[in-house]
Amino acid sequence: GSLLSDQEIRNCTARLLGAEFPDQLRKLGREPIIRNVLALSDELRRSMGVEEMILRLLAFNFSKKPLSHEIREFLDDFMEYAAEGHFKLTPPIVERVMQTFDLIHTGIPDGTAFRMKNQGFSTNLFDVVAAGVFHNLGKLTPQSVAKKHASLQNSTELRELIGAGSNTRRKLEGRLRLGREWFGA
Repeated sequence: GSLLSDQEIRNCTARLLGAEFPDQLRKLGREPIIRNVLALSDELRRSMGVEEMILRLLAFNFSKKPLSHEIREFLDDFMEYAAEGHFKLTPPIVERVMQTFDLIHTGIPDGTAFRMKNQGFSTNLFDVVAAGVFHNLGKLTPQSVAKKHASLQNSTELRELIGAGSNTRRKLEGRLRLGREWFGA
């Protein structure tokens, strides 16, 4: 009798439409570099938190639908879309995801890439950093990622997009835009 996480439910539902994408997502979620960079708690890992963060990154970059409702529904829609075969986790996309996490890990090797100072995992910070690095992959070095990450932590731009109401469409879109600009500059 424990409750299922949103990603566990998403995974089960998607399998009714097709198992290829959920299987690929699970396989990618087992990659040590991704697990190390995310540095999620055991509980979050068990409830498919790693897969949810990868899905989040993919949906932000490849969804054909704009975010017009809450993030949970946006991820549900993208998971179904992919499970139906409309989005393929091709080798070049997998390679880009791996390069993104590898670059973040090399630049910020202590497992704090997605942690606000002295706090646990922050989905808000993940949105900015992961989307920013993914979008600007060819322009970044480990040193530039580390430097931009350090300055991001203290920025007023970030503080305006996190905290109360951070799951609003406006703030989420702002975080994605901030990541692309911050890591692209």
